[in-house]
Amino acid sequence: MADGWDVIEIDGHNHSEIYTALRRARKTPRPTCVVANTIIGKGVPFMEGKEEYHGRALNDSEYSKAVEALGFEDDLSAYREKRKGIWGWQPSSDARSITIDPGQAFTYSDADGLDNRTAFGKALKDLGARNIPFGRPVAVFDCDLASSVKTSDFAAAFPECFFEGGVQEHNTATVSGVLSTMGVLTFFADFGAFGIDETYNQHRLNDINRANLKLVVTHLGLDVGQDGKTHQCVDYAALARNLHNMRTIMPADVNQTDRVVRFAASEQGNFLIGMGRSKGPVICHEDGRAFFSNGYSFAYGKMEVVRQGRDAAIISYGCMLSRALQIRDLLSRSGVDVAVVNMPCVNETDDDVIRSLINVPFICTYEDHNVATGIGPQIAYSLLNMHYTGRVMSFGVKRYGLSGDTEELLRAEGLDVDAVAETLLGILK
Repeated sequence: MADGWDVIEIDGHNHSEIYTALRRARKTPRPTCVVANTIIGKGVPFMEGKEEYHGRALNDSEYSKAVEALGFEDDLSAYREKRKGIWGWQPSSDARSITIDPGQAFTYSDADGLDNRTAFGKALKDLGARNIPFGRPVAVFDCDLASSVKTSDFAAAFPECFFEGGVQEHNTATVSGVLSTMGVLTFFADFGAFGIDETYNQHRLNDINRANLKLVVTHLGLDVGQDGKTHQCVDYAALARNLHNMRTIMPADVNQTDRVVRFAASEQGNFLIGMGRSKGPVICHEDGRAFFSNGYSFAYGKMEVVRQGRDAAIISYGCMLSRALQIRDLLSRSGVDVAVVNMPCVNETDDDVIRSLINVPFICTYEDHNVATGIGPQIAYSLLNMHYTGRVMSFGVKRYGLSGDTEELLRAEGLDVDAVAETLLGILK
């Protein structure tokens, strides 16, 4: 009440009081909290106030007594027969489909000095400008982190379409998920530790209900640095992999980020788009042209060979891909020819690309993620099914991190460029 809420306390078993409270809530301009006092097992004497009946079904005898006390007809047999016929039923209701103008992708260079978060924010604002004025609604949800997750430019341009959830991540995940089913392009942006770790069950329910939410999680992995282990989300891919309808994408640089955001906005279904905090270089071809620029089109599930190589292959993604290229350069000075492959869709393996590596004698994965639940096991499984006879190795996070800058934390895990290059050189020479 001190914060301006209208608080209504009612008997939760009284239909008239419930209706009156809801009518009052609808008419008041203030936020309303209805406190409905109820008693477990109300109306059945032997059940009233007994918490055991929260999780225990009644036996036949208890059921008969309960329906008699409530004045209901005992038609359990009919319901049992009816239940036998529903086992083949599956829900078919998906989120309402929407048509979006994704616009034209922006292409950046290192001179722009951007991080993936900022590229996301710029793409988001552009999506708003191309759709909101033309009756195609876009909504963005935030949890007091707009300046960090880069939704602030969208908020300034379209304040009526920006919803500040405060530090109520569970509620925000639920509300954004619901709105996404109603013909509104909906984004929810948050730190990984809050946006997927803390709110996992809400996204699980969004997935069960076939929502259309675009979840953008930033500050992933050890790249969050000084915020320490509580904020270092190193299980994002593994959690999202549990959700049957969630598609997860980890773009490698600002240009791929822009294209991934526009792709997800144009596609039906739940997406998780992940990124770290730090700035990183633009990924380029060997001739210096931006790899994810004009002529590049993102395709979900596709892996991308950024560099060819015959002696070994490094499969990576996100902020670690640029480091994989640095490792390749170091090894090339010792005469070791290393392929570098980008795997942006971290929960999908591309059999065509995997098959193209089958004659490479050594393949490793390299990621800022729990090594036991990241892309390593997936790649190993795919190679096993293809009867790969070479050596496989995984580089990833093996413990909770410390507080420090990104490079310090990577060194502590043996994931820095020099350490990985030295390990690989010892194996390959």
